[in-house]
Parts: sequence; structure tokens; C-alpha cells
Amino acid sequence: MSDSTHALLLLDLIAVERPIDVDRYATLDESAWDDLTRMARQHRLEPLLGQRLVQDPDCFPDPVAARLVERRRAQAVAGLRAAAELERLRALFSEVGIVFAALKGAYLGRAAYPRPELRPLRDIDILVPRNSAVEAWRLLEAKGYGQIELSQGSPESALDFLHQMPPARSPATGMAVEVHFRLFHDRERGDGYEPSEDPAFWERLVRLGEPSRAIAYPSPTDTLLHLIEHAAYGHGFDNGPLLLSDIAWLVRSGAIDWTLFWSLADRAHCRHGALLSFALTRRYWPSVVVPEPESGPGSSSVPSALIDATALIMLQDASQRKDLKLSLQTRLRRRSGNLSSFVLGRLFPSRLEMANMYPVDPRSPRMPLFYARRLWEIGTRRRPTLIGRSRTRKEQSSSHADLAIVDHMLAVHDWLERHDGAVAAH
Repeated sequence: MSDSTHALLLLDLIAVERPIDVDRYATLDESAWDDLTRMARQHRLEPLLGQRLVQDPDCFPDPVAARLVERRRAQAVAGLRAAAELERLRALFSEVGIVFAALKGAYLGRAAYPRPELRPLRDIDILVPRNSAVEAWRLLEAKGYGQIELSQGSPESALDFLHQMPPARSPATGMAVEVHFRLFHDRERGDGYEPSEDPAFWERLVRLGEPSRAIAYPSPTDTLLHLIEHAAYGHGFDNGPLLLSDIAWLVRSGAIDWTLFWSLADRAHCRHGALLSFALTRRYWPSVVVPEPESGPGSSSVPSALIDATALIMLQDASQRKDLKLSLQTRLRRRSGNLSSFVLGRLFPSRLEMANMYPVDPRSPRMPLFYARRLWEIGTRRRPTLIGRSRTRKEQSSSHADLAIVDHMLAVHDWLERHDGAVAAH
């Protein structure tokens, strides 16, 4: 049985409100269950598998069931740690008057999912106004939050290229905290539209908790748009199938202003990313009802083959994500005839970009040392991928599967890009 078959079986399992054929899973051997649980662990799906275990206990072999019970307990503890970290951030920022909103999973686990532990958090994402971003990051630094080693650039340089400050590690909970100053990844999409620059976005914030300790979050409508922009355009759907349960339970909460949502989606050139996201969600959560846009392309414009491709993209091996993304970028640049400039840009980024990667001022005379360091890192960390190596039969099979994933990624990319201009006309 192929990895793609396992991926689709896993998507069936996590769609916990849809009945499954238990007999399909009775035939899986230990190796197949190892693949399924590995994918679930990579993509933070173990709590949803735990929920499936409650509903269909005969679906899982005893060793897998025991691990899921253990992971469910651990996730409940992790949820308490995340809540404590959010309260810590609320107290720190309220002291100095910095407004912030907690993003995505922090809201979804509390307001949309049946129970918070079903929506695990890898880190804490918060959004602050752009003019408060560096101050917020420096405040965390002063309070003992340490910059995570793999993100060594300065917060000042992040303002020019990224959508967030360098991640920082909490001294109290050990969780990574990401201070965002943009909701959207892409600075060009929607003619540069950025929701957090609109005062109406901040006016729509919702607050949960006791009045004196309430945490602010983007409205359900803004959260839905953020989920889709983040997954479809920021990640090309490679950030996993939690998107499906996020959408399903957020929509089921009944709090979406659909007229506003489709207006914002068109303004951001995100209509087709939304249509594709909703089509895939409804495949696995058929009870989810999404009103069609009042005019222009609707759900019928999404090809079934594209839905299939997106499902497989979501469950790609997370350890191969960077290589797969690089393969996609290489194919796109080769097709457009600017592969050489793309390669040079990766080898020798601008001084400002280097300052976002390494602890060096863009005007520093030490900059050539960091260019040398970058070349060394690329040569040593990526050499096996770049120059190739002898492969076992299993590795060759995996390589063929990776090529198929890149084909799917290219198909989804092209479909979204082809329709972006059309969306802007509505």
C-alpha cells in the first residue's frame, strides 16, 4: 500500500464526524500503522485520532490505541501550558499598552473546537500593529525570552522582508512565541492589501475570558480568511490537514459574516484559495455548509483532480518540505527562464536579507564573513540533495513519490495564479 493511500486513509480517520468503514483498517499491517501514526505525529493530528478512537475503538490495534490515549493526556497538559503562556503575554503587554491579538489555534481551540485539546498548538502566534512590533519583541527579550537559534536575524530587518519578528522561546513555558506584524505572508497579493492595516480589522476583534483578563482574537470572519491565506498562498497547502478541521469547526460555530468574508477574500485575491479549501473540507466534512459568493466563480469551478492533489500535498513528509518547496521553485524559475538569477539570489541574498538571516548589520564590514558562512551551510547541509547519492530501492520509490508531490504542488500553484487576476475583477 502506497504512502498516498495511507495519507487518504488518515484524512478519513481525522474527519471525526463522518462514519468510516472499520474493516478497511483491519487489514493494515504494523508497517502501515507506523506510516499512519508517523504522519499524524508530524501534522499534529494525534488528538483527532484520539477522538476517532473514542468513536470507533475497534478501528485501532491495541498498541496504537494505547499511544493515542497517552498522547491525549499529554496534549491536555500542553493546552494548559499554552493558556498559561497567553496569560503571561497578556500581562506583559498590558503593562506597557501594546495591543495584541492571539492568532489561529489559540482562538480555534477555545471558541470553535468541541474541546481545546483537539487543536494542538506548536507555538503561540500573536499579532501587533506594525509600529509596535519591534517594541513588543524587545520587551520579550528584556523579560528573558531567548531568540531561537535557527532564526538569527534582527527584528528591525524583519520589518522589511517578513511578516513576523524572529521567534523567541518563553523562559516560563518553553513555548515558541512569534510576534507577527502582518496577517498575510504575501506583500504583493491583493495589490498589497494587509488586513491589519485596516482600522476595521482591530474594531472587529473578539475578546474571550473575564473582562479584566480577556484575550483578544481576530473575528471569526478574519480568522477564516487568515487560515486560507496562510495555507493556500503562504504555504501552498503544505502545512498540513489541520486546515480542514479548523475550517469545519470554525464554520460550524455559525459566527462567520459570509458577505464580509467573500468581500475580503476578493479584496485580498484569495477567492480561489477559499473555494479550493472549502471544496476539500466538504469532501471530508460533508455537513459543513458554506454559502456561495453572490456573483462570479463558485465551488463548481474547482476541478475534482485539484482537490485530490491538494489532499496529498497536505500530508507530504514534513521532513522533506524544504526540499519539495525548493524543487517547485526551481521548476517555476526554469519555466520562466530566470533559473540562474534565482540560484544566484539564493547563494548571495541582498545585505538586507542577510541581516534578516544572521546577526549582522547590513552595513557591517563583517558581512563577507556571513556570505562565506551561508555558502558553507548550503554546501554542507544540502550537498546530498544537490549532488545526489546512491539510493536504495525504497529511497528511489520515495523519490518518485516526491516528484509526484511536486507535480501536484505545481498544478495547484498554476491554478491559483491563473485565477488571481479574475478574482480581482469581482
